[in-house]
Amino acid sequence: MTREAGIELESFKNERAAGVADAGLDLRVQQAIARATEHLLSLQAPEGYWVGELEADSTLESDYVFFLYIVGQFDPARIAKLANYIRRKQLADGGWNIYQGGPSELNATVKAYVALKLAGDSPEARHMADARRRIHDLGGLEQTNSYTRFYLALGGAVKWKHVPAIPPEIALFPKWFYFNIYEISSWSRAILVPLSIAYAKKPFKKIAPEQGIDELFVGGRENANLHLRWDRTKPISWRNFFLALDRITHWFERVHIRPLRSMALKKAEKWMLARFEMSDGLGAIYPAMLNAIIALRCLGYSLDDPQMMRAMDEFERLGIDVPDGNEHYSEP
Repeated sequence: MTREAGIELESFKNERAAGVADAGLDLRVQQAIARATEHLLSLQAPEGYWVGELEADSTLESDYVFFLYIVGQFDPARIAKLANYIRRKQLADGGWNIYQGGPSELNATVKAYVALKLAGDSPEARHMADARRRIHDLGGLEQTNSYTRFYLALGGAVKWKHVPAIPPEIALFPKWFYFNIYEISSWSRAILVPLSIAYAKKPFKKIAPEQGIDELFVGGRENANLHLRWDRTKPISWRNFFLALDRITHWFERVHIRPLRSMALKKAEKWMLARFEMSDGLGAIYPAMLNAIIALRCLGYSLDDPQMMRAMDEFERLGIDVPDGNEHYSEP
């Protein structure tokens, strides 16, 4: 046998082996597709549709506890279920994560701690002490992000000067202006417009002193630096520009220079209410719908107002009530 013939024979053997392997792989793929199809069909409702439970991290439950507190619907039975669920999600190191299998995340852990304290958990309890220690390890309340600070400011846990300014006047900017609400995503503006109303009105319900969270500051509240930090490595940057704009806006707030505030609030309210129509809630997303209810309360809407009742009903439809907060399931 020549060398060339030997090479051809070896190549033929390799191709034949690969063909057998490919055939085996194709068979396994087809079997997997068949099993997946059978499973999907088993989940189909008789009417022809599918329903899937959308589950996120524990911040939704934590925010919900806080939300119920500040809108005055702190139902003990519901809070107990939420607290059970939040406790069940706590990691071994004392924190809470923001995705399955992920590490402890500061903002999720702070929100969980606050929610459990509002639910009545003693700060001396083992799981609370573990959470507090993990918060300190992650930098303390000083290192929380803008949304967490806004959430805490609504209950007076942090001062409004330490929250990024979101003036409702942004709703007045025309579409041709360099920056206007339509230059950001639909998701973002559905979240920000209600927040701008809350920012203008400031909190309407304070956390009770015994439920305060001063212990979450690494060096104590009196030594905490909550100001957003300048980027000193790049003095001329978009971050520093927006931080400067934030400081200027806060100054105008302090000295009450807000000539367009009343007009801006009416525009923001009208914008929000218009998007309630023919929808499943503002933006049909949890954060925007929650913020919208808070904004309505800030504007003076009562809990029995039709707009408030509709917003609450749409928001409540997002949840699935489960026994004791210890199980979860989907139902058509």
